[in-house]
Amino acid sequence: MNDFAYNVNLNFSTVKNRVVDLGVGNINQPNGLVGNGSTLFIGYPIQAYYGYQADGLFIDAADIANYANQTSINPKPQPGDIRYKDISGPDGVPDGKVDATYDRTVIGSRIPKYTYGMNIGMNYKGFDFGVLLQGVSGVKGLLDNYAGFALTQNGNVQRWQADGRWTAANPDRNAVYPRIEQLPSTGTPNTLLSDYWILDASYLRLKNVQLGYAIPKNILAKWRLSGLRIYANAENLFTKSNYRKGWDPEINSSGAYYPIMRNFTFGINLSF
Repeated sequence: MNDFAYNVNLNFSTVKNRVVDLGVGNINQPNGLVGNGSTLFIGYPIQAYYGYQADGLFIDAADIANYANQTSINPKPQPGDIRYKDISGPDGVPDGKVDATYDRTVIGSRIPKYTYGMNIGMNYKGFDFGVLLQGVSGVKGLLDNYAGFALTQNGNVQRWQADGRWTAANPDRNAVYPRIEQLPSTGTPNTLLSDYWILDASYLRLKNVQLGYAIPKNILAKWRLSGLRIYANAENLFTKSNYRKGWDPEINSSGAYYPIMRNFTFGINLSF
């Protein structure tokens, strides 16, 4: 008799969606898009991010003077501020200045294009072992407010912000964080929605691992029990992603942010 048994279940799905009609929401935007001007646009996926395209950071005053005029959205640009691209104008071509009317576009979607998973189960002489892997790809995420911006309402500075920020001593155009500044509740020009803040929210997660042992029935008969199983369970042991360290890419909705929580459970299943 073979005491070993196993099972493997795989799943994979792909989602391709685009908005085809919004009814009364079909509003012609000045920049050529048709939609509600927020998250829904004809021809693009739902739950879209709509904002500016970034071109790194300003490194000095000469850089500011020689780049597209930003004063419509940043009245006093400074070195270390985000450079927003001039992508269009009233005539449908770049006009040398950046403004909210013509220079925002769709920069990603919260909806994963691919979702996949694998469930592995094994049994051997009363022992059982299970593993669940789960992941998504082709999806964008956003950390804003206290999760993404340093000193939000006099709040904290995260390690990646402190270590990767732009400084006059290290004027890196591609720094992962602009110059540090106090942030009022209304934000600043550097916190405008742009692809500077959009993250790759793809991930592969070891979602669940469980190990158990069922006491043999001939032993349980002496105790007048029909079943006794001891188990240990762990959740979220490992996540591979390019997201900000410590934050959960699975929760990428604005304002709802949580660190990745690991849970460990030990238990007994008892039946009479």
